[in-house]
Amino acid sequence: MTPGAVTAGDADIPGRVSVAERALRAVFAAVAAEHLGVRPRDVKATVADERGRLAVAVTAPARRSGCGSLAERGGAARDAVRADGARIAGVEVASVSVRITGVAAADRSAARGATGEGRRAR
Repeated sequence: MTPGAVTAGDADIPGRVSVAERALRAVFAAVAAEHLGVRPRDVKATVADERGRLAVAVTAPARRSGCGSLAERGGAARDAVRADGARIAGVEVASVSVRITGVAAADRSAARGATGEGRRAR
């Protein structure tokens, strides 16, 4: 399967359904972002063909939390990308690589302080 090719179940209608690589990257980035506690726009996902299945690579920061180590959160994101991302996109995933590039603050408003210091004037 090429990165953008998807086959539809037992449809009797001739034709083909294809999902653009950009859409696949967006799906995998969104799933990873949810599990890493960051915004999808902070996540970079790439896909490549690996013998008819997809190899997915995710690069992103992770949000600080009391729920496990960075390695554990990265592992949970990897598992979610493989299962949930594949289910949402309708593709087979051969491998998932997750690289944590930094640590994001737990809460942006808490990082600025209760008085709103650090906000830009509009």
